[in-house]
Formats: sequence, structure tokens, C-alpha cells
Amino acid sequence: MSNRIKVACLPRAGIENPYQYLMIKGLQEDDRLHVYNGEEGKLFAFLLTWLKSRPDYIHLDWLHQYYLRKSLWMTWVQFPIFIFEVLFLKYLLRVKFVWTLHNIYPHDQPYFGPYKWARRFFAKKCKWIRVFSESTVVEASAVLGVHKSKLSVIPEGSYVEYYPNTSSKEDSLAYLNLKITDRVLLFLGNIRKYKGLEHLITVFKVVKRENWKLVIAGMCRDQVYKNELHRLIETDQDIVFVPQLIPVDEVQYFMNSAEAVVLPFQKIENSGSVILAMGFGKAIVAPAMGAVVDRLKSQNQLLYNPEGEEELRAIIRRLMEMDHEEVNDYGRINAEELKEYQWKDFSKMFN
Repeated sequence: MSNRIKVACLPRAGIENPYQYLMIKGLQEDDRLHVYNGEEGKLFAFLLTWLKSRPDYIHLDWLHQYYLRKSLWMTWVQFPIFIFEVLFLKYLLRVKFVWTLHNIYPHDQPYFGPYKWARRFFAKKCKWIRVFSESTVVEASAVLGVHKSKLSVIPEGSYVEYYPNTSSKEDSLAYLNLKITDRVLLFLGNIRKYKGLEHLITVFKVVKRENWKLVIAGMCRDQVYKNELHRLIETDQDIVFVPQLIPVDEVQYFMNSAEAVVLPFQKIENSGSVILAMGFGKAIVAPAMGAVVDRLKSQNQLLYNPEGEEELRAIIRRLMEMDHEEVNDYGRINAEELKEYQWKDFSKMFN
């Protein structure tokens, strides 16, 4: 179909990023759409994308790389280029900009001056903004300075087809050098300060029971934070710390070894880690905030108020008192809930 709607997706994350890979694949199921990655680079990527393929839409996931630089003065140089590109493509070339808002506030980036203005400016120039939860709409509207009608709620789909899942629990525990009688609490994902892992380690040390282990695994680019976690763990033999990238085909060993997944985020709107754990049929301990509340509504007994460690401690203690089947029931519910949303649902936004 030569008259299909052309949608260029930026930034170019590649197949290594399961979210963007599956999002594009889901959109491609709609015969009305021709969906592809835009051009690489941080400078004039929008313009280069238009010159190569003349898209009707440019869809942004992570906006910051087009205005954010390592220093403030470099950001001030990049900021007007970003503004120019958006205005030029929108008003002269008639490109529609659209945005998936993963977080209302950036996690590890500044939010003042040009850093803040860039997001508010772009929000106003978008045709629409996708968010993952109704709970995000009111605050996002206020923070970005746009009317609520510009924000549409489309939850993301499942990662089930992306990650292999053939290992048994016994093989998975053996892979981690753990015993078949061990019961594992797992954190799996990028290790960053806002994810609150220091609190999880402290809580686990207080409440742990015989045969319970805590496994923390994932890439950590912050050496200072990594050292802080190492100091907290010290010589505790019940905590397994793997601060490195976990290959796609090895994720199953971590997930299938786990009794439950614990995600002690200090701030979050949406979480791919929640979706991943649901796909593996895991009970999930997480804070009651953002899209997490909607996605885990059928196991809200394991959600907690993120203020302080007391509620997290109480939830984990209660989890450790449950038998294996009771914990598994939560996981089965989560796996079933996950089927409610598909990646292709997003395609209805493009018309």
C-alpha cells in the first residue's frame, strides 16, 4: 500500500531495547502503517529522518538526548537547535510530532531552565502524548503545561515473546549456585539510585529467614552507587549481587529461580521490570505509584506506600510467611492480567 501512514521512531534504540523493538513490531501489525526507525545521531536527527523518508509522524520515546548535553553551556547550544528543528518540521514540512511519556520528571537528569523548557515546549508542539496510566494524566498535564485532552492512555504490551523461558526452577537455582531449598527474592533491571536498592538490602538483612536469599542483578554504570551497595552487603552470604548486563537468554535463570520480584523504586511512572516479571508469572512487591498500581491491581496486597522502609519491611516479612503455592497464585494472576494489553493497541493513535 503506497499510501500507508509513515511513522518514524526515535531515538534509534535497536533490537537490544525490547520495549522499542516490540513497540515497532506491534505497530507494524497494522496494515495502515509503515513503521521504522528514524536516523541516528543527536544533531539534526529529525531533519535527517525527514530528508531520507518523508514521514507523516515522528514518534519520540526518550526526548532528552535531543536537548541534553554533559554540561549546561553545551545544553544551551543544543537547545535552540532542538527548538528550530521541531518548529521547522512541524510548520514548514507539516510533520506531526508525537511522544510516549515514560516519566513525568526525568530520573537522573536536571529539570530546570532549558532542561525543563525543552520538555514543555515539545509537549505543546505534539499532536498527542501517550502515557501508560490514567494516574499519570493530571500531573503530566500540569507539569508539561498542556490540556489533559492531549494525553492518551495506552498501556504497553508483554515481553513474553522476547525473552526465552524454558529453564526449570531447579536448573535456574543451580545456575545461580543456589540450593533447591532456597527461596529467592529478586531485583532484576538497571541498577540506579532512584530504584532504592540500598533500602531493599537494609530491609532484607532485618527480616530474612532461613533459606531466603536476595538476588540483585543488572547493569550499574554508577560506580559510586555500586560501591555503596557493596558496602551495605558486606559479607552477607544470603545476598547475591551481580552488577552487570544480563544477556537476553540468561534472564530466564534469574526470573525462574525467584519466588517473588521486589522493585523498591523511590519514584516511577511506568516500569518495564514490572511487565517483565508479570510475563514470567511472578508475584511482585512494588510501591503503589504511577502505572504500577494499574498493572498490579489484582495483587495490590503486595503494594506499599514508598515513604520510609516500614511498609516495605512489613510486606516482605508477610511474603516470607506465605507458603510457595500462595506466592505462586499471585504470579499466575499477574500473568493472566498481562494478556489484557497488546503492543498493537498503540496503532489506533495514528490516523
